[in-house]
Amino acid sequence: MSAHFSYGYIARAQQYAGEGYSVVVDLDLEKFFDRVNRDVLMGLVASRVTDRSLLRLIRGFLTAGMLGDGLVS
Repeated sequence: MSAHFSYGYIARAQQYAGEGYSVVVDLDLEKFFDRVNRDVLMGLVASRVTDRSLLRLIRGFLTAGMLGDGLVS
């Protein structure tokens, strides 16, 4: 589990343990889309999605900047 703890996360993990699950996975995707090869990802998406407008929208989301503290990064 990451250094920051969320009581909601812990409660849900306890609920799953009570239901018989034996593994809880904590995943942080914060930087994934900064590092993923967008061309490879779009090729994989395009193999399942044929709508070109939707593919352009997804590409736009992948390449859009993020606004924080008045600056785009």
